[in-house]
Amino acid sequence: MKKIFAILISLLFVASVFGVASILGEACRPTDVSSSTVRVGETFTFSFKSEGTPDITDINLTGTGAVVLVSGPTKVDEYTWIITYRAISPGDVKINAGSPNCESRVQIISRDLPFKFFAKLFKFGQKK
Repeated sequence: MKKIFAILISLLFVASVFGVASILGEACRPTDVSSSTVRVGETFTFSFKSEGTPDITDINLTGTGAVVLVSGPTKVDEYTWIITYRAISPGDVKINAGSPNCESRVQIISRDLPFKFFAKLFKFGQKK
């Protein structure tokens, strides 16, 4: 009988640990990026859900690439907001709308075409 109580108490303890962790865990805000890969100079949109009017300082941009705010936040429906950015330098950008575990990633690639490498190599287009 003591073994049964010990097993039941240990199962109750394990279940309560997982229950508390799931309740205290922060839920992700649904976010979306219009394109995961853009070229320098192109625009992309970042949409997220927020119950109140979001502050632009709540959106964290990190990474090696650089973007400029074009417009936003613009309200689409009751809870969805859209922000438009323009890519200005190549690299990766992580956009976070307040939840540290939920981030959207955008890869910004260079506008240079492969022909420019060969043009420089063979000195095409240079004046004599």
